[in-house]
Amino acid sequence: MFIKLTYVFSFFFCIINSCHSKEHTSTPIRLIDDNIPTILEQLESSQLEKTPLKLSSRGGYTSSSLKVAMKIKANAIHMIVDNECTSNCAEILLPFADKITFEKQPIIGLHGNDFSYRHYVSELASKNRNFCNWSYSYQIENQLISKSMRTDFWKEQMKRLKPSVEFKYDNQSCPWRLYNFENHMWLPTSQQLRKLWGLKFSGSVCADDFEKCTSRINQRWRKGTRIVIGDEVYVSKGR
Repeated sequence: MFIKLTYVFSFFFCIINSCHSKEHTSTPIRLIDDNIPTILEQLESSQLEKTPLKLSSRGGYTSSSLKVAMKIKANAIHMIVDNECTSNCAEILLPFADKITFEKQPIIGLHGNDFSYRHYVSELASKNRNFCNWSYSYQIENQLISKSMRTDFWKEQMKRLKPSVEFKYDNQSCPWRLYNFENHMWLPTSQQLRKLWGLKFSGSVCADDFEKCTSRINQRWRKGTRIVIGDEVYVSKGR
């Protein structure tokens, strides 16, 4: 089955990957886009049931990411990542996939999420906690539990990112957390993803090869950005 999607959004585009592999019985949809709402728009116009989905994303808002995740779950999608899956792409989309394959050692990156937000508000905010709605956090948590994944994985993230946390207070609204991370993002190794989070997948990730990963970080992040590869901090040299 061939599915073809083509669109233009800002400087990004979406093209179907027309090559076949022995592992996949249908052509993967190729989504090259950093914008979760645009990915959602493409998924809503596609026939997705059990169709392998190959995508690269730097994440997006939690609400939009969860809508994509629910479509991935409802259609029992095999999610394939061969370039990058960071922020809510990794935090939310991966746990909702029926099957995960990492090709070409993609960058899998994690940082602050709804779990850490909920915890810090509960423990540190001085007021307005009763105005918070944690429905997104609990929805993700229930999915992790259903997949026998760890719901306290956020603690491992914060241990490596080392945030200082402050809050902005507005009348009758949930306190808005202001993170100041010592390290911008954590790129876990395959072993860390499996043992510390309980994520099940085939393939390997960028952090499994430190030297090769540093060169990709130089291309991806501006000079001076601190990235944790496994448990070692690397400072990007830029392009």
